[in-house]
Amino acid sequence: MRDSMDQVKPENIEKKASVAKADVEKAEVNLRVIERAKPTQSDSSKTALNVKDVRPNTTYEKNGYTYQTDNLARTRQVSGPLRLEKEDRNPGIQKEVSKLGEKSDQGGHIIGAQFAGSPDAFNLFPQNSDFNSGTWSKSAWANMEREWKSDLNAGKTVNVSVDLRYGENSKRPNELYVRYEIPNGKSRELIFQNQAHDQIRYFSGGNS
Repeated sequence: MRDSMDQVKPENIEKKASVAKADVEKAEVNLRVIERAKPTQSDSSKTALNVKDVRPNTTYEKNGYTYQTDNLARTRQVSGPLRLEKEDRNPGIQKEVSKLGEKSDQGGHIIGAQFAGSPDAFNLFPQNSDFNSGTWSKSAWANMEREWKSDLNAGKTVNVSVDLRYGENSKRPNELYVRYEIPNGKSRELIFQNQAHDQIRYFSGGNS
């Protein structure tokens, strides 16, 4: 009987309330830790420009790169020093861009997301799926990106310029003319064809 009475004493009630409060506070702290650990979509990805928002004859600057559009709001030229820094993607805009090309095309980056390439539509174009696949055997473009990454990991500066070439009023580039160089090092010029096979039409360069 005494034990039963002790359990309802005010001091025991206060002790239990204190323990319960501590448990709640601990749970709230754990919840905040979990929320911070969750991957979030960056503001850059959330506010990225859709295809309809890209303006003609406009210069955009994003993450250190300069993009120039033509009178049809197609990206004609991109340039800047590469950065080895990941940027978020926007799958919705990539899908939107893919529909501007052929049935099997994908919405691929001009400057890859691994190089802080923007998720905006002005940094995307309809790419042949093999051109954009990323495998060694199929994508000459992906092989070039691996070379860029290797140079950047070695502490080198890589300056890149990409010209996109279109046919008439098409939104899908047929070719991409790429020039990149490492100061006091190698320089390259390549013309890529946006297709599954024979992707490199022209190559020039070596150690200068």
